[in-house]
Amino acid sequence: MADSKKKRGKADRSRVSGSDPSEVRYFAKKNRMSPAAVRKLIKRVGNSRKKLEAAVKRMRAKKRGKKRKVRRRRRR
Repeated sequence: MADSKKKRGKADRSRVSGSDPSEVRYFAKKNRMSPAAVRKLIKRVGNSRKKLEAAVKRMRAKKRGKKRKVRRRRRR
């Protein structure tokens, strides 16, 4: 679906529309996130699909790094 209701033509695949529930749901399911988290991410990063996917990748790497540090401290 087009991001702007006024523009008629092909759907813009390079963007994720935060106002379209089906696009938000698809992106959320694809990246194992909640739709609310996707909307927050769109507000923070923008609606470019490449930027959103890069931000998700950074978030996952950051979470993985934190988990590893905790495990290392507990082992003796």
